[in-house]
Amino acid sequence: MLVCVSFFMGVRVSNLSNWCMGRIKEKKRVAAASRGQVHLNPLGIDAAIKAYRTAVLDSERLEEKIQELIRMGDFCREVCRDEEAHDAYERALMFCRENENKRSPRFWEEACYCASRIDELSAHQRKDCSTMVSLVDFYADNFPAAF
Repeated sequence: MLVCVSFFMGVRVSNLSNWCMGRIKEKKRVAAASRGQVHLNPLGIDAAIKAYRTAVLDSERLEEKIQELIRMGDFCREVCRDEEAHDAYERALMFCRENENKRSPRFWEEACYCASRIDELSAHQRKDCSTMVSLVDFYADNFPAAF
């Protein structure tokens, strides 16, 4: 007789003495949290943030890391964890700048999105949009033909 017990961080299927851990991609776990399918208490929020960080560490492709960091930042903003959101957006922006395909419009769009969120989160500390300005300067200096 099989009994299926669902957890936020995975699915376990039990056959009385035998446990098998099902593998669900981190994106799907976190998507459940961001859709409100998880009760958002502090432990649930911490678990979702941990799942995002794990997804970033597990990913080998740079564009997946950037996308996971952006999702993590968006989730943290939704649950009022501004410091973690700021950190996630800054790490994603750093990866966008270090990417060998940084001329790609997708990375430019993601970098602009991250810079605007960083400036938005730190608006109470400073009056200017220095992150976006430095990003535009970075792209203008490195790719003058693009501007």
